[in-house]
Amino acid sequence: MLTRDGGTTLLCADGDERTPLHLAAANGDPRMLECLLQETPWVDVSTAAGDTALHVACLHGNTDATALLLKAGAEINRANNYGNTPLHLASMRGNTDTLNELLKRNAHINACNNEGNTPLHMASAQGRAEAAQCLIKHGADVGIKNREKNTPLQLAASKGDLEVIRHLTEANSDVNAVNTNGNTILHQSARNGSADIVKLLLSTGRCNLDAKDDKGETPLFVAARNGFADIVESLALSGADINFRAADGDAPMHVAVESGNVELVNRLRELGADLNVRNSLGNTPLHRAVFCSDEAMIRHLVEIRVHRRVENSEGDTPFDLAARMGLSNSILKIL
Repeated sequence: MLTRDGGTTLLCADGDERTPLHLAAANGDPRMLECLLQETPWVDVSTAAGDTALHVACLHGNTDATALLLKAGAEINRANNYGNTPLHLASMRGNTDTLNELLKRNAHINACNNEGNTPLHMASAQGRAEAAQCLIKHGADVGIKNREKNTPLQLAASKGDLEVIRHLTEANSDVNAVNTNGNTILHQSARNGSADIVKLLLSTGRCNLDAKDDKGETPLFVAARNGFADIVESLALSGADINFRAADGDAPMHVAVESGNVELVNRLRELGADLNVRNSLGNTPLHRAVFCSDEAMIRHLVEIRVHRRVENSEGDTPFDLAARMGLSNSILKIL
């Protein structure tokens, strides 16, 4: 029931401290909201989470409610307990009409929440392509990093949304930005098997193909470790080092053999990878196949004529190693 006692009754809240004003903003009923706004001066009363009615309207994508609340004097840049402004929540929702309503009233476009995320981070992380494009057109900074050192582009890559990534790369977002794990966007995409994203990033011509993460691994090495032959090929054809050596001396061929992926081994071979490359312990890919007791891989490597008599740093050939490990006679016969 509406009152005319200065709005006191209208401040009655539920268990989450949501008032009738919050509920009307969530429901997006302009007539009810107008009635409530006429009866209470406290337009910015907040819930237990620090959300005002404007936060709620933006989260639900209710543009008419957003406009009414702003007209009534709602604080446009007020942050809730998580540091999110109404623009953060509108960006997460992805309603461009609501975004434009806020932006035309000079909402802080690069405000950072408690995690260091801007509205563009929020839109990118949720795969909201139209919202991201809207924010970029209004001058959002594409290079701001959050607390984990992720740019909006890195969050978009994690989400796997090509359209958002395209908008960000066209806005000259740094494709070589590094997060707290030392990962570039190429590392992330190679690890996730996101072949289309890798191709899109490579098409910019701006990628550092052999950038190392905190483990000292390149995107191609990461793709090989995870068995993604198409990504390995895309990176190699763009100029990535097919014989890169990790900290332990392993090359992509070593980890491809370890994964048991014959297709990947063949693809690496076709791209010019060294079949007999030795790591810091002197082990070749054939040694690695023996360590893995992978008879099918051992047979395949022998069939494509790898060197079988190479000794590692302990003086063991692959045959010696297999015998010492007590592997089957069928494996010993192959070697």
